[in-house]
Amino acid sequence: MGFLQGDKESLEPAKSAIEYALKTREDKGRKLVFLVNDVKVKVPLPQPGKMICVGYYYREHILKMKHEIPPFPVVFAKFANTVIGPQVRIPFSSISK
Repeated sequence: MGFLQGDKESLEPAKSAIEYALKTREDKGRKLVFLVNDVKVKVPLPQPGKMICVGYYYREHILKMKHEIPPFPVVFAKFANTVIGPQVRIPFSSISK
């Protein structure tokens, strides 16, 4: 979280770290660069704060779903326990449509 909150002050050290890892590939016997298939990317923000989302913001998608375009943005919340990593299967309950 500190990295994300650091804005531009975090970006330069991160770029330097990436350049170092790509250049050296290993540091003190530890591998620094991995193939994407060799790692499991986890939740990017394990304890996010409030998540406020806007639905029906893409006109073509609304029309494709055969919904009416709402007069105001549709706002809804997501809860922290709904955040998963990019390689995790999304649970789909048999009662869901």
